[in-house]
Amino acid sequence: MHTRLFMLMVLFLMTTHLYAQWQLNGVAVCDTGGKQHVAANGILSDGAGGAFVVWGDNRNGWDIYAQRVDSSGRMRWGRQGKGICTAPGWQFAPRVAPDGEGGFITAWADYRNYHASSEVYAQRVDKNGNILWKKEGVEVLAYDQFQGVEDVLLASDSTFIIIWRDDRFFPDSSSIHIQKLNKDGEKQWQDDGVRVSNDPGAPRLVTDEKGGAFVIWAGGDVDGILVQHIDKHGKRRWDMPGRFASLNNASWHYSRISVCSDGAGGAYVAWDYDDTDHAYLQRIDSLGYSVWGSNGIQINSNAISQQKPSISKFHSDSVLLLWQDNFYVRMQIFSKDGKRKFNSVGLRLTNYKTSSYISSFYKNGHILVSHPEVTNFTPNEFIVKAQKASTSGYLFWDSSGVTVSDKEISPDQVRGFSVSDGAGGIITAWDDNREYNVETDIYIQRVYADGRVGGDTTTSINHTRQNPPGNIQLKAYPNPFNNTIHIEFLLTKKDKIRLSVYNLRGRKIKTLIHTTFNTGRHQIPWRAVNYAGKKVSSGLYFIALQGNSLNQLRKVLLIK
Repeated sequence: MHTRLFMLMVLFLMTTHLYAQWQLNGVAVCDTGGKQHVAANGILSDGAGGAFVVWGDNRNGWDIYAQRVDSSGRMRWGRQGKGICTAPGWQFAPRVAPDGEGGFITAWADYRNYHASSEVYAQRVDKNGNILWKKEGVEVLAYDQFQGVEDVLLASDSTFIIIWRDDRFFPDSSSIHIQKLNKDGEKQWQDDGVRVSNDPGAPRLVTDEKGGAFVIWAGGDVDGILVQHIDKHGKRRWDMPGRFASLNNASWHYSRISVCSDGAGGAYVAWDYDDTDHAYLQRIDSLGYSVWGSNGIQINSNAISQQKPSISKFHSDSVLLLWQDNFYVRMQIFSKDGKRKFNSVGLRLTNYKTSSYISSFYKNGHILVSHPEVTNFTPNEFIVKAQKASTSGYLFWDSSGVTVSDKEISPDQVRGFSVSDGAGGIITAWDDNREYNVETDIYIQRVYADGRVGGDTTTSINHTRQNPPGNIQLKAYPNPFNNTIHIEFLLTKKDKIRLSVYNLRGRKIKTLIHTTFNTGRHQIPWRAVNYAGKKVSSGLYFIALQGNSLNQLRKVLLIK
């Protein structure tokens, strides 16, 4: 059996083109012992069609690791990543930002030498994986009590701004502090950082385009959204605790916020509020004043629940917003005046329920999003999906999107982020405990501009490939596969379609559909079962798509 399967694989590989190292259900960025967790915003474009991934790693205590994955899915910095900080003690919860010169900067909380309180350290890494600052990182802050890094920003003057929640005055109060480093890792502001506010929170940074930053956070002492401006010299521009973007409907413990520049010297902020299950959007001008009323705009007043908003700058006069709406992902575009482009409920991007994260961005006229999706079989487990849409709401990858990975993940382990592949597609990295592993690994996958998933060998890597003749275009992915393969076809006119599966001997083992379809893109899954509903064995199969005038055939390989 193994000899025959090997020969089948050789035959298959000789007649198809491979996508280098991209594999079915993603490539392991790190699958060594212990747990690995992708950093919040822990994936960055490498500017060459690949990505940097940064994570916290407890293979040997807790340390900071990183990997560069090229456009073909190859790991450039060793099989299990490169240690960015492996000093004695615990280093965890890193945050990352591009360094403006092809590399990145990362900052983290550091219990160095198992000290009873955490400190703040940072490191800069170039595109080749070279450590540019002091070995094991530069000290940003050394103080008693807890300091937890919340965000890192590349400022407009090519310096780096790091912000953290600071408990040096605990139990009297917690505070927010901020520091600026130059390209050499040297502090630019007062040695122990600038106090932003005495009000605790989980702050986010937005550039002021002048070498400073706006700090935006959900309040701890008040149920609202606050904003402070720190100029390039490290001076607070407004009195504490800052100015209010919302007078209520948000809190430190129950809100997740997303921010971006408005392109006019101010910022947009979106947040949710668990007390009401509603989400809101506000625009803040350059002076810190709210533009859209005292409490912002409710994203969708018709829905029962809106959660996990994610925003990104769309144009100079509008902002793109995605959110989880009654467990589906929806999209809306707001103008600078607060007007909606679509109807009040927005456009739905997914057909199936999702949870946990939504990672999205806008690139060259297209919106790309990755997200977990509840499986059809087990409501407490998820697979990873992706979708591409136009700004008018057209879905490029069918109404159900594409499956990035169909390996089931426990809901408490679902976490991921995505970036552009620079060619109209998406690269997404996520925490993964597939096969019900008690530990989490990190996987990464690429989805090409036309919806092909990395590892799909049904079409040539040559982007100038010819389409099949006639009115039917057939593809199947991932291929090879080991559980479910998705068969997709595009009709340019209405047709009656029969979709069947044949084994190597030419025997039909399953008819998947036999019905009339309208014009458009359609997707049908085959879960490797025969007419009796039993799993078929590993080997080569043929997908046959028959219309009124044309037939199309596609080879697929099942590997278990």
